[in-house]
Amino acid sequence: MTIPIHVADPAERLLDHGFLRLAAVAFLLLGAIFGLIQPAGSIALGRAGALAFWVLHGIAAVPCILAGVWLLARLPVRLSAWWFLLGSGLLAALLLSVFALGLEFLFGVEEHPPIEAVLQAPSILLAQWLDELGGLTPPFVLAWLLINLPQVMRLGVSPPVDSAPTSSAPPEASADPPPAVGLFHLLPPALGTDVVLLTADLHYLKVHTPRGRTMLLYSLSEAESELRGQGMRVHRSHWVADRHVLGLRRKGSGLVCQLSGGLEVPVSRRRQAEVLARYGRDTRYHPPES
Repeated sequence: MTIPIHVADPAERLLDHGFLRLAAVAFLLLGAIFGLIQPAGSIALGRAGALAFWVLHGIAAVPCILAGVWLLARLPVRLSAWWFLLGSGLLAALLLSVFALGLEFLFGVEEHPPIEAVLQAPSILLAQWLDELGGLTPPFVLAWLLINLPQVMRLGVSPPVDSAPTSSAPPEASADPPPAVGLFHLLPPALGTDVVLLTADLHYLKVHTPRGRTMLLYSLSEAESELRGQGMRVHRSHWVADRHVLGLRRKGSGLVCQLSGGLEVPVSRRRQAEVLARYGRDTRYHPPES
């Protein structure tokens, strides 16, 4: 199933700490590996020089990826997940090629003309940059796709995590109809719009309903804003719907929020007081009387 991408606040999603950590670690590891194997051209730098040269490539890759995704997200069109990742990877490679060419001049890796001559003849600089772009783009885009592959393969609809009946009464139907845009516009019709749980997973969003679950390229903060008043974020990565909270229980020194359908999510320490005040210690949540 192809899930379209909706972007209302791409900058906030791109600053997700999990995504930044994954991208940074992945490209730094790739840089370190290239530094250790010393591909042709960087052998003359020695082991330490080659390691510094390629690790700097990995460091530069992260802001380039962020800029590439942000730029693509600004387009007034919706793309499938694969096209979005491919396009953002190409844009990032375009930006990274500039850094890479500068590193080659700085480290003296290739037989480039003197920088003074290059600056006086823009055609020489253009030819050098195009050569760098052609050599860098295929491996870089492939690495970007592989980093996202586990998440993209999980996009789609899955059956409920736990469909076993519970002793609690089923939640009442929501009084407010969902909007026809945003998160609800992207949800597959088979899942309905009765959201139980939202979980951030890097720059993706897992959506659980009584009918099953799916994963979207979407921001938890964006979804939380759309669902304001219908639930709360009990953890940096988890938002729960009021009407699906069955109770709270202690787990060691922490707190766990129990939801319909057998779902459970941890409550962060800094949110425990707020969660306890909203849902109580042992009883099912009841909306306050108006």
